[in-house]
Amino acid sequence: MWEWVWCKKLWKDSTIVAFAILGIVSSVFTVVGVSIGDILAYGFNTTIDDIGWATRFFYFVASYAVLLLTTVIQKTLNLKNGITLKIRGIQVNINQGDIFSTLNWKVIPLTESFDVHVDDVVIARNSLHGKFIERLNANELNEVIKLIEIDYQKFEDKRSKPGKRCKRPLGHVIPYNGYMMLAFTRFDDNQAHLSYSDYIKCLLEMWKSISRHYAHKPIVLPLLGSGITRFDDRHEISKTELLECMLSTLKTSSENINQPITILLTEEVIKEINLYKLKGV
Repeated sequence: MWEWVWCKKLWKDSTIVAFAILGIVSSVFTVVGVSIGDILAYGFNTTIDDIGWATRFFYFVASYAVLLLTTVIQKTLNLKNGITLKIRGIQVNINQGDIFSTLNWKVIPLTESFDVHVDDVVIARNSLHGKFIERLNANELNEVIKLIEIDYQKFEDKRSKPGKRCKRPLGHVIPYNGYMMLAFTRFDDNQAHLSYSDYIKCLLEMWKSISRHYAHKPIVLPLLGSGITRFDDRHEISKTELLECMLSTLKTSSENINQPITILLTEEVIKEINLYKLKGV
């Protein structure tokens, strides 16, 4: 709440809009030959000369304050459920929603080994990784496993011991039936984790992988890193920082994605993020 109230960009933009509205109203009054003094005189049932400059100035400031606050409230309400940005010509929508309800490409963050065993140890059932695996029927799961095994051959370390899990580079994507399975986190000691620098590298590589596989179809992503992922070198990263990082890496990447990208947030997360602040990203 206070982050919204003290958002400099929100107040700066609202100030400009309020001045513009006040200027337009003053111009209209000038054209029709009516002044604020005339309106005050009519309201006080007196003449303009009887109204002091202090009173006129007070009502001018009060009128501007009402316009400013109204503009701030309107802008805040307009962004309550989402925002649309343009980044390098790419339409980026940030909304509240369920990623599994969309028909577009759905980016699902997995471990770097693309584990498929949901046991609340390696994969938590309440994570997107776990929910994705549990939505698959037996045949679909077998198809996913075969895709992963085929993909293993590209990255298999010939020096690794037989049966050792093959790890993929962070940001690597395997497409499957409307999903983009993303190698997102490292997994050690039953914890999904990565460093902040790895997070940025992962995002940059992810945009490259998406560009190769999206086949001119819109893409939907969750807020990556907002789940149970732990960052090795950062004690705490806010949801706003994570979202800004996703947008910034898209901006600095050289990938051309000619379809809308949607980042879906949960109801709890969207309340934590100052969406208006993202207009400056």
